[in-house]
This record gives sequence, C-alpha cells and structure tokens, in this order.
Amino acid sequence: MLGMLLFCVAVSIVPAPTFMRAVETTAVAGWTGARDRTLDMVAKGRTRLDQLGSRADAASPVAADAGADTVLAGDYAPADDRTRTQSGTVSFVGADIRLEVGGALNTRPDRLASSEAVAVHGVTWAEAFEIPAGIQVEIRQASGVAPSLCSGGRIGRLALVQTTRTVMILPIRAPARSGEPETLCPVLHLEKRR
Repeated sequence: MLGMLLFCVAVSIVPAPTFMRAVETTAVAGWTGARDRTLDMVAKGRTRLDQLGSRADAASPVAADAGADTVLAGDYAPADDRTRTQSGTVSFVGADIRLEVGGALNTRPDRLASSEAVAVHGVTWAEAFEIPAGIQVEIRQASGVAPSLCSGGRIGRLALVQTTRTVMILPIRAPARSGEPETLCPVLHLEKRR
C-alpha cells in the first residue's frame, strides 16, 4: 500500500516525460544486466562442455573418431596375427559377415549397451574388449557357421565396437546344452581396407 502511495506521489510531482525516461532507463539497465549475466553463464557453460568433451575424447580413443552415421560395410583386414589366423579378411555385406578363412554369419540387431554393462559371467564389455568405460557396444544375434571362431562352437551372438577405420568383434559362443552359460571368445581386431 505504501509503495502505491509513493508511486502516486512521484507521478504527480515529477513531470511525465522525466518519469518515463527514468522508468525506461531503469528497465533498460535491468535488461542489459540480465542479458550480460545470461551471456556470461552461457559462455562458462560452453567452456565447461568443451573441457568435458576434450577430456572424454582423450579418455576414449577407441571411439574418438566414430561418426554418428558410420555404416559397417566393406572389407576389413586383420590387425593382428590371431585375427589373421581366426578370420582373415572380414567382409560386411548388409547383415552378413563373411570370413576369408571360411564361414559366414547372418546377424540381426539385438541391442546397444554401454561398455560398463555386464557381458557374461560378471565380465563387463569394457573388460572383454579392453576398452574404456562409456563406449557404445553393438550386440547382434548371429546364426550361420564360422568354424574358426570360438573353437568351432556355435556362435549365438556377436558384440561389435566400431570406429571410422576399425572394428572389434567379440564372438559369443552359444551354450551347447540348455542351462549352460554363454562363453566369450577371443576378440577379432580389424582395420578398414583402403
């Protein structure tokens, strides 16, 4: 009530143009201050996000060059001797995976998981692939024959970690009998052929 009384007194004493200029100046100063504080908060937030992003890129070199639209297709050469022996060159054609040493698997999507999720027997995907936490792992259902993988056992699923130039495949042997657990097999390390 007192504020309203003071407002009425101010309006009656101060000429209208002067009063309006004072109100306008106060409003503009308030708006400018709010805008400056907002821009400052946005700049600090952007700097913080850049710091977190660069830290994440440094911490996860496996997926640092992965693109959101990367499609797994074409021929990939073995990146180590074990992969050369077990698979040779691997060709990705649609949902099919063909091994140079013999065998082909037809796959279909199962799910996506984070590398810190448990894969099998309490082992995380990060431990199985030897990659940092926070990396996306693609899990696919698999059928077909690939005798060189998993000691000739039937492969039930595959887990894949993909970057722009590399792919790691973790075959998972299906249980031989009902009630038995799945078994993780050695990881294949592949590089995109140029």
